[in-house]
Amino acid sequence: MAQAGAAFKEGQAGDALEQLENALLAMREALEAYAAIAADNSDRGAVAALNEYCYRPIRTKLEELG
Repeated sequence: MAQAGAAFKEGQAGDALEQLENALLAMREALEAYAAIAADNSDRGAVAALNEYCYRPIRTKLEELG
């Protein structure tokens, strides 16, 4: 995500969008992997927190820009 911010700052919107898409894909894959092995409520809570504070903000930013 930091690479996307740097690209936007430099005026490279296309590169920034690509970096955001890569970040969203990586976060989704990570969430799916973690959810697949979630053993208890603390694991499920961590998945929910990552979804709320990592995945959704990236998705929202992509929707705003795309």
